[in-house]
Amino acid sequence: MKFYIPFGDWSDDGHGKYINILVQAPSMEHLLNAQKNIRGDYGDNFFDGFAQGYEESEFSETVWKALVDNDFPVDYLEDEYDISNCETLEDFLEIEPNPYISIDICVNAFIWLHNRYGAFITKETDYPIICNWTCHGFKTVGYGCFY
Repeated sequence: MKFYIPFGDWSDDGHGKYINILVQAPSMEHLLNAQKNIRGDYGDNFFDGFAQGYEESEFSETVWKALVDNDFPVDYLEDEYDISNCETLEDFLEIEPNPYISIDICVNAFIWLHNRYGAFITKETDYPIICNWTCHGFKTVGYGCFY
């Protein structure tokens, strides 16, 4: 089943900024069960520590613990940080105990953790658009309907 997972303020009750990540998983129930099991191990409020505060782009200690416990690859941080002296996430956190969390790190950590708990999520690329730029000779219509 393909669906989008929103990250950020998808309900538009605050700043209204968010992204949708297209994913595939066996079912939405797999994600729900993974979250139930994660909360069972790390507490009912676990996801409140997942960069949820306004302008607080950080993870709680509990989220970092869960990522360390579940072998989150330190390589996922290399686009944002110098990890050349780090073999594990624990090594990185000794150097940078409260790192800034980009949306890419947040997405990757969220999906990684869910997959460790049986969600079987894979990120999908968005569907391509078919137009003269992507398929030479293809004609599109409807230009005049927008004014």
